[in-house]
Amino acid sequence: VTSRMLDAQVPRNMEVQGGKSEDRVATLRAIQGNDKCADCETGDPEWASVNLGILICLECSGIHRAMGVHVSRVRSLLLDSWDTSLCEVMKTLGNEKVNQVYLDTWPEAARESGINPETPRDEKERFVRAKYEERAFMSRPKGDRESLNARLLEGVGGESVLEVLRLLSQGADANVAETDGTNAMMIAVRHNRPTIVELLIQSGADVSACDHLGRTPLHHAAQCDFDDVARTLVARGSSMDTRDCYGKTPLDVAAGSRGGAAFEVLVKSMGLEVGASEGTDNLSDHASPDHTGSPTGSSPPGTPLILPHPTQGAMG
Repeated sequence: VTSRMLDAQVPRNMEVQGGKSEDRVATLRAIQGNDKCADCETGDPEWASVNLGILICLECSGIHRAMGVHVSRVRSLLLDSWDTSLCEVMKTLGNEKVNQVYLDTWPEAARESGINPETPRDEKERFVRAKYEERAFMSRPKGDRESLNARLLEGVGGESVLEVLRLLSQGADANVAETDGTNAMMIAVRHNRPTIVELLIQSGADVSACDHLGRTPLHHAAQCDFDDVARTLVARGSSMDTRDCYGKTPLDVAAGSRGGAAFEVLVKSMGLEVGASEGTDNLSDHASPDHTGSPTGSSPPGTPLILPHPTQGAMG
């Protein structure tokens, strides 16, 4: 069940927002170390582990798949669909940086005499499993898991995606939360860190978790009016229907925030578009009639008009 939930967090047949596959491959291979497989150094890798942020060859991708999605989540650069947030994770990390984490204690001499494209598969598999499952070549974490979790809660609000990966690889819990239920993803959301939000999701963080007010990460993105974070959460299955302790959905919260960027993202994700009515050009003045809680369903003057999106056709 966990494997299916994790696997569902990567789009397969959605519109590609990360550019054409050839351009995407060229961009990702241009990152330091990505011209070769992160594990055996076979040239021009065409596969990726999206939760590890590395490019790998066909043979090593089979080994990664065999370890399970809780360890490595494999996607093809050419055959699978990608969206912008996944591409950003890959561009921020890359083989050289990630190997600094997973091969931190591996002597340079051993690296030079390690596995290569000609190494038999069984030897490659032993090495890859030792590297990622056993974490045999990583530095020992400082402190226990509670300490790692505390550092993760502190680190997700910063800018270092690599440090977040390091903490997760050392055993920090992607779903760790403070006493009031505010979890690592919510903190990353409130600091507008969409790439870290994506990495947490790819590492098993629950997009539907609620804090003590019943608010999900999408509620927090809506309140802060962070459109990129909201877009990522919606793409990864965050519910639009969850109501907090005040009875408000993320769309209700977005409608009451300043700016209107997150509101527009949420409305468009419903297959609708927003057009300002006469008297206002502020999308955040009011929610749609269906989300105002008004018993009459009527909208006050100045409410943004919510219309069927032209690519979806008329609704009902």
